[in-house]
Amino acid sequence: MLFLVAAMLNLAIFYPGIVTPDSLSQLAQANSNSYSDWHPALMAWLWRLTNFIVPDHAGLLVLHVCVFWGALFYLSRQNQQQSPIWYLAVGLLPFILGISGIIWKDVGTAYFLLLAAALLQKRGYVAAGIFWVCAFIAVGYRYNTALSIFPLLYLFFHIRFRRLAWPLLLVISAIAMVAVYAAVQLFNSSVLKTQKDNPSIVILVDDLTNLSIARQESLIPGLSLNQLQASYRTSINDNYFRLHDKGEPPLSIEGIQAAWKQAVQTYPWDYLSFRLKTYAHFMGISLSPPFDLNKPSYSYWEPHSFESTDTNRLRILTGQYVRGIAKALPFLFTGWFWLLASTLLLMACYRWRHHPNAGLAAALSLSAMINLLSYLLVANAPYFRYYYWSVLACTVACVLLRQSSRYQTNRYSDATKDLNTNQ
Repeated sequence: MLFLVAAMLNLAIFYPGIVTPDSLSQLAQANSNSYSDWHPALMAWLWRLTNFIVPDHAGLLVLHVCVFWGALFYLSRQNQQQSPIWYLAVGLLPFILGISGIIWKDVGTAYFLLLAAALLQKRGYVAAGIFWVCAFIAVGYRYNTALSIFPLLYLFFHIRFRRLAWPLLLVISAIAMVAVYAAVQLFNSSVLKTQKDNPSIVILVDDLTNLSIARQESLIPGLSLNQLQASYRTSINDNYFRLHDKGEPPLSIEGIQAAWKQAVQTYPWDYLSFRLKTYAHFMGISLSPPFDLNKPSYSYWEPHSFESTDTNRLRILTGQYVRGIAKALPFLFTGWFWLLASTLLLMACYRWRHHPNAGLAAALSLSAMINLLSYLLVANAPYFRYYYWSVLACTVACVLLRQSSRYQTNRYSDATKDLNTNQ
């Protein structure tokens, strides 16, 4: 009942859901039943299905909230010796609640991954089937999630085939990871007939713009150095959107890919330097301009994000709560903090490796780490939503390990009693 109340509160705060231009583009694809790969087609298709039950963008909000709180409820049921308050608290923390009602692929990805993780230790065909469906949807929402699910896949096979050696389990998990990714691509191309728009061009144009500035010559055909400098002064990222219609001819994926390959091969150290600086910026580490961190990730909760015409009092209060904590403890909204947290959690999992929950906590922590590292060569800005799965995974792992520490203490106490009895 408590989890149902929490889910209803979550819906009351955000209903009918916060949408951004990206979200509206996906909703348009859902309504037209015509998809492109600029945004995850699978997410738009699911949105189309939920529209038959709850119209407009509220349908996907309801689905995400149900999956999220359902996963937390199931985790609490698996650990009944621990108070469910700890799992309720996870969903109400500012760095998790803050964007839970925004219709983003990052939010949906995190929730389906959490449900998959919650089902790992449950035996039976139904649980296994839901696990694979969640893995499929998560990868369909965000492709780099294929890497993040690897630890979950390993634990899935380890629980069911304990006699297999770990090298073989690694191979099986890798094959399964590739198979899930391939299944998503096949579904997009064969079932949804997704149009290829090649969103990777955004990252390639950012790389070329920076290399052009560093070399003081335009490396993008059809654009002058002055045009690139003007765009770069605006922001180091999203140069494609400022430049794509200014070239003669307009920027094309074929031309940009050819120019990018040549530039990276010619100036590899300049490219790596830019990518490392951008990744540090992405992780929330301030560097010299133009990489200084002007706006922290909690800027999603600036007034324009929640004080709209359909905003209710609950959402305004939630915004004040999130912004207040974010300004007091800004490190909670940075990537470097959660990368450090995932590392420390893995060490704690090793310490309490004999506890039944240690495997799940380790899988979550490693998945969080892999998620953050997967942006090494493709990061563009320190957007908190990119960290969201890592934040959620680490938080749940902390709750699981809190129980582990109590287990370790009780086991030590029992061993002491046995020793005294024998004496």
